[in-house]
Amino acid sequence: MNTETKKNLVAALLYITLAIMIVAVVCIAVVSVAKRAKDSLPSEDNTQTEAPNQQSGGQTNNKPSQTEPTKPTEPPTEPTTEASTEAPTEPVDNQITDPLPDKFVVPALGYVSKSYDNEMPVYSLTMNDYRIHNGIDVACDISAEVYACASGTIESIYEDPLMGQAITVYHGGGLRSTYLNLADNFPTNIKEGTEVAAGQVIGYVGESALIECAEVPHLHFAMTMDEQTVDPLDYVTYEGAVSSNTVDFEG
Repeated sequence: MNTETKKNLVAALLYITLAIMIVAVVCIAVVSVAKRAKDSLPSEDNTQTEAPNQQSGGQTNNKPSQTEPTKPTEPPTEPTTEASTEAPTEPVDNQITDPLPDKFVVPALGYVSKSYDNEMPVYSLTMNDYRIHNGIDVACDISAEVYACASGTIESIYEDPLMGQAITVYHGGGLRSTYLNLADNFPTNIKEGTEVAAGQVIGYVGESALIECAEVPHLHFAMTMDEQTVDPLDYVTYEGAVSSNTVDFEG
């Protein structure tokens, strides 16, 4: 093969190669344009499902799409006749009442030899001075019976250093009665915690009160309401006795 023929063959191959490259470039361009055109078209599925499910912040929404029919709203149910006619519940008072007794009797048979006075001092024959008297003295015989002035529970049986043998009874409602200057013997059924009735014998008059030993034999009878002393004659009645602030200088 001569030189001229070789040159023609090489030139032909170059032209063929160049033509193939031009065709390839054109095909690639056509395919690229077609793909871009297809991508630019809105997707039917995206318009129906994705758009309604997008919320602010990129979170998905579980609500049904706009094309899904909404469920009709049911009308609110009206209250039944039974519920509407039911009476309102009354508040329950759980506070336990602690009433006072309805009956009071004298704690001993006798007369009031010294009255109650928590303001003006009363003369003490034993101590030879004037001092507050926070109860009444009921003059009676030694060993005379002492009665519960009202129903209640024996709270304590003790010996006071100055006023001798004593019993305190709780009657309810904050009211207590105390019996002092007793003998040291008590009925066998009288113990702390025992419930007693008005007029029941709970002890006997003695001579155990050191600071009242010069007085006539008597029961020293005191009462308190909510731990404040009160005049026993506001609850029990002795003939001829005067309630509150009666000073007896004769002992």
